[in-house]
Amino acid sequence: MELSKILLQRRGADLDDNPYAVHQIQHSCRTISYKHAKEYLVQHQEWLKTSIFDSFEERITHASPDSTIVIAYLSNNSPDLFLSVISATSSCVRALPALINTRWTVAEVGQALQSTNSNDMTLLLYGPEFRETAEEASRIIAHFVVSLPIPSLVRLGPIIVPESDRRRSATTNDYDLNACILELSRLPLSHDDALIVFTSGTTSGPKGVRLSHRALVMQALAKLQPPCRYSSKTVMLATTVPFFHVGGLSSILAVWLAGGTLIFPGAPGMSSKFDPSRLLDSLSHALPSNTLVMVPAMIFAVQKEMQPGETFPYVDLILIGGQSASNTTIDFLTETYPNARVVQTYACTEAASSMTFFDVTAERSCLVQSLPLAGDCVGVTPRHVRISIFDATKQPSLEAVEESYTPGIIGTAGAHVMNGYWRRGGLNPVRRFEEWYLTNDLGFWDEENRLYFCGRANDVIRTGGETVLASEVERILAMHPSVVECAVFALPDERFGEAVCCALVCSGSCPCVSEVRKFCAKEGTLAGYKRPRRLFEVEELPRNSSGKILKFLLQERFKDAGRLRSKL
Repeated sequence: MELSKILLQRRGADLDDNPYAVHQIQHSCRTISYKHAKEYLVQHQEWLKTSIFDSFEERITHASPDSTIVIAYLSNNSPDLFLSVISATSSCVRALPALINTRWTVAEVGQALQSTNSNDMTLLLYGPEFRETAEEASRIIAHFVVSLPIPSLVRLGPIIVPESDRRRSATTNDYDLNACILELSRLPLSHDDALIVFTSGTTSGPKGVRLSHRALVMQALAKLQPPCRYSSKTVMLATTVPFFHVGGLSSILAVWLAGGTLIFPGAPGMSSKFDPSRLLDSLSHALPSNTLVMVPAMIFAVQKEMQPGETFPYVDLILIGGQSASNTTIDFLTETYPNARVVQTYACTEAASSMTFFDVTAERSCLVQSLPLAGDCVGVTPRHVRISIFDATKQPSLEAVEESYTPGIIGTAGAHVMNGYWRRGGLNPVRRFEEWYLTNDLGFWDEENRLYFCGRANDVIRTGGETVLASEVERILAMHPSVVECAVFALPDERFGEAVCCALVCSGSCPCVSEVRKFCAKEGTLAGYKRPRRLFEVEELPRNSSGKILKFLLQERFKDAGRLRSKL
């Protein structure tokens, strides 16, 4: 069974009148019910079939068997975008949807969609802000491309003024979610490619990932289970989770499967990009969001916009992705959102979203305070996900690490794993050893079978014959009260081969570099070879569209700073 059919059939008559999406307009709002959303989904499907036929009729007639049609989406979040993407996953459309990162340059868009097969075809659908980018990208792509605006088929309901009691608790279910999960997990879900999502390209260029209908549904269902517990009472802010990221797409699907509501601040047509001030305004609305999905960089941006002592008691759930949140960030969240469960995830695009969940609010006090290894607890897996730790020294063979606190490469297996990488002109094979997909992330188990994430396997510094985990040094430096965030990276060093270096974002006007240097020199803080030999204070850390820090840009920026070695 395909994704579009599941969403069309999922909602029952008892929930069809529930709001699927809400546009907050000043103190009022306009809604779209599930009943009407399903009708618009079908309309988008018919529009796509007609547009593809009109655009490519002659080429389809004379196309070679190996030619493909891709529907590429370049747009900020909107109800029409989501419904069009889901409608495109149907086999009756005869094309494969691909979600394009809106922060890419024209050249990056063209490179992602380029093909070695001149018979391939692309329908490039764009939102109102991206017409120029889409048209420029169309001109540099060698094969046949047609660019069109995403049709505005959604019609909003009348203006309503919500009552104060419309503020709903996301943890209260009004129908049996367990029955819903059981029903959907038993469906004959298709293993065929549903769509393409691109990786963030932290260590190399972005890669297209082929995700199946089954993978997307199973990972969305994981968010209906503890500790997230999406339900028909979930009201999720839609502007913090770009649909082109797998975490955003998975959360949007989970909201639909649970019968929840998406919130879009502002009138239709307004930009739906993340804006911290608009987020705060949205949380003060008569119908506020009770569920936030954010990366730590967003949390930091919101914190800078807030008034002292401001709190939001109606928020029930904060789901953190992208990277691990520091203890300082967690403390801020628990103070600002006093009734919220804070859930840390561990995810990757190749696994169709989150592989583990850790309820920080409930379980942080249960963790071992003095670990023999440095790592961030990311929790346990949902039932359909398998994870194992493999000895990195034994590759290419696989040997699982059974002992607690023994690091290795994180591998995962199950229906959630991608079908493979994608490239126009051919399908790339999945990066697997036997049935396992190896993430290139380092991790270990504790005694309670909770997973800890230690960073990327290639995010290590080899200095003077010793190996230093960048994440371990970052975790220690983040304990200093003046350090807002930091990034540890390597620079060439004539004496040690590589030198441990660190870029710091500091708060206040104190001499941060000198204070951190003294902090590192304290006995028992860091071993001598782990202490940063060069410290650089910066206003902000460079990040990609997922909020992940791009350390290669720091290395490029400070590559000529070799003579500025500290005395540590």
